[in-house]
Amino acid sequence: MKLTVAIPIDVDLGAYAAELRGLEQIMIDMIAEPALMHRLMTHIREAVLGAIDQVEATGLLTPNNSGAMTCSDPIGVPMNGRYTCRNLWCGASLETFDQVSPMMWEEFGLNYQKPVCARFGLVSYGCCESLTRKIEGVLSIPNLRIFTCTPWTNLPDVIEKVGNRHCIIWRHKASNVVFPHDTAGIQAELMDAARRLQGCFYQVILRGLQTLAGHADRLQVWTQLAKEAVSQ
Repeated sequence: MKLTVAIPIDVDLGAYAAELRGLEQIMIDMIAEPALMHRLMTHIREAVLGAIDQVEATGLLTPNNSGAMTCSDPIGVPMNGRYTCRNLWCGASLETFDQVSPMMWEEFGLNYQKPVCARFGLVSYGCCESLTRKIEGVLSIPNLRIFTCTPWTNLPDVIEKVGNRHCIIWRHKASNVVFPHDTAGIQAELMDAARRLQGCFYQVILRGLQTLAGHADRLQVWTQLAKEAVSQ
């Protein structure tokens, strides 16, 4: 058994804002009470940065590059053996701001996330939100390594703007994988995505499943089809 110690906080600062004020209320606050919203986000940012300071001070942090979404490069071993966030990955997103305009997303969300992301060695950004209109903002994040392209984010736009500067995670839409009886459509989607992503650094991921809809072998089939697609 190996002891692992991670940062016990979420970098989705909007989630904390929604818990404190309510999701509908923060949508209203951005329009009707912008000063209050800035005060709230400032408070949350400073609280998160303070929590990072406290956890780093314990000297107990361990590498976090072996997780399902960050199974990737280690970020150096500190000379004194004490890991800080500079040696760790950060998985960030702002799902609560999915329906917010790019301008307000940046003003009330991203600008407050950046100082937090800057504390980490490498950043993976995006979860289930659409980032089609927010790509430039994501690319401005310090230490960005991974851009997550969900089924609701336009892949060609991501490829055009990200290119091979960062790794693109393309997430196959789960409902398109588990519900069809015929796997031909699944294969076609995988082949199309892999063809578009040629020349890029990328990963193909399937997650967010709640059911296999009676197709007990679907994960094994999808895995084989995905391997074939990326080998074309």
